[in-house]
Formats: sequence, C-alpha cells, structure tokens
Amino acid sequence: MFLTPYTPDPTFGLGWRLNCNKSLLWFGLHASDEAYGHAGWTGTCTVIDPKYSLTITLLTNKRHTPCINGIFDGEKYETGRY
Repeated sequence: MFLTPYTPDPTFGLGWRLNCNKSLLWFGLHASDEAYGHAGWTGTCTVIDPKYSLTITLLTNKRHTPCINGIFDGEKYETGRY
C-alpha cells in the first residue's frame, strides 16, 4: 500500500516518493527502479533500495526559510546546498 504508485503522479506513494521513472534527482544515478525515499523540510533525506539491500539516511539542519541577516553556516558545506 505505501509503495503503490498514486495516480496521476506515479512518483508518489503513501508517505514515500518512488524512483519509478528516474525523475527525482535526489535518488542519484545508481538507484534502481525499486528505490523509494522521503526528503524532509529541514534537509533530511532517506533512500531505501531493496534491489541492492541498501538504506541511506542523511540528517542535516538545512533550513528552507530566510535566516536572520541572511546568514546560515550550513551553506559553507556541500550538504547544506543540495
């Protein structure tokens, strides 16, 4: 049920994004068509790929709202800019 593609957008399951047509860049180039995941508002990202028995979880503190004086130290790092 959670991984059943939603109509009209098959990249949505119930609470998960599906890599069914390779349109989501955050799955990367090497994830299989079976991969699914979720990206959070604060910069977290989880990708699960059953074909390769692989789970990746990236936890960051990226904020998607303007910061005071426009300063956010996370912008100094690659993961803060993805």
